[in-house]
Formats: sequence, structure tokens, C-alpha cells
Amino acid sequence: MRLLRALAVLVLGLTLPLLVAGPASAAKVVDVDHMSFTPQTVRITVGQAVKWTFNDSVAHTVTPNHGSWGSGVKTAGQTFRHVFRSAGTFRYHCSIHPEMTGKVVVRAARPHPAGIRSAGHIVAD
Repeated sequence: MRLLRALAVLVLGLTLPLLVAGPASAAKVVDVDHMSFTPQTVRITVGQAVKWTFNDSVAHTVTPNHGSWGSGVKTAGQTFRHVFRSAGTFRYHCSIHPEMTGKVVVRAARPHPAGIRSAGHIVAD
């Protein structure tokens, strides 16, 4: 019985983060086309990614105004993906075409549903 209970806790501990994250963990897509980022503002949760898809006939970059991440020069058919690990507003631009701007608004992760204190531990309230 103890082995079965330990196995249940282990399985729950491994799968609960996936269940809590749900569809929100999918990357948000920004199209880079017609000399713009669309949508210009993306709202995500900490740990989520943004994927820029380059479809324009000219090269572009995704360059943060402040920070160490960036796409480098990309051309049509290429993509760039970045996972945001902290909350805040992250403004970016195209270093080739500085008039092209966008921002990613990252909010803190939602608290666990009622009764769940941490992965693998369920507490009856």
C-alpha cells in the first residue's frame, strides 16, 4: 500500500505542473511582415514563449531595448523563439528598421488552484 501511495505521489508530482500550466504554456506568435510586428503587444505569463515568424521580403531583427536576448538577422521563412523567465514589460525593435517596435508584457504565474500547495502535495482545505 505504501508503494502504491508513493507511486501516486510521484506521478502526480511529475504531471501536476503540466496540468496546471495547461494551454497557456503554448508560444504566442508574432508575425514580422509588412514592416511591422503583429500583434505589436503580446501578453504572456512567466515561463511562456513568444515565437516571431518572419514573412517579410526584407530582413529584420528582434532586438530588445534592454537585455541580452535577440534574434539576430532573420529573413523570410525563419523564426525566432524566446522564453520569458521573469515578469515585466520587455520592449523591442528591429535594429535594421528602428521604427518597427513591439513589446511583450509578462505577468507573474498564477497561484496554484485552491488546495494545491506545491507540486506533488495536495492539501484538503
